[in-house]
Amino acid sequence: MKITFQLTLDDFLAAQHLHATRDSLRKFFYVLKNFIYPIIGLIFLLFAILISRTDGYSGGDSMLLIASGIFLALFPLYVRLLWKRCYKRTRSGNGDCNVLFNQDGLLIDGQFSKGEMSWKAFKSYLESAKVFNLYLAPGKFLVIPKRVLAPESIEELRALLLEQIGSTNL
Repeated sequence: MKITFQLTLDDFLAAQHLHATRDSLRKFFYVLKNFIYPIIGLIFLLFAILISRTDGYSGGDSMLLIASGIFLALFPLYVRLLWKRCYKRTRSGNGDCNVLFNQDGLLIDGQFSKGEMSWKAFKSYLESAKVFNLYLAPGKFLVIPKRVLAPESIEELRALLLEQIGSTNL
């Protein structure tokens, strides 16, 4: 099976999301940074408003609450900007990437690189609704976006990965 694609920012973010939620501890930190921090930030801002309405308010009493509240409320946006910067910095080109899957492994041909990887190099894989992450090590993986695959190709790739790599556990 051969696929051709350009890795987009959405693909990169989907792969990072899958990687960030691969076990219980990482899911907790994902919920913390995307939901709990913004809620705490909004609570801080509410307290700052309440403090400013009380008698004897000097103005400096709530500055720390306001600054902390704004930072925590916008924390998911900050993380997204960091991932976007990481995406731009790690790109080696905007050309197409060709990946050929066969019984021996993967043949990868990019704009500035060409390589061959044996199935033995892959330790595991994970799948989400948008991407496959093929893990070479616990923090190093190749991203295969599902948007470039037909539904029957997704099933074929899933069967090939299960046969060659085995378990999806890290």
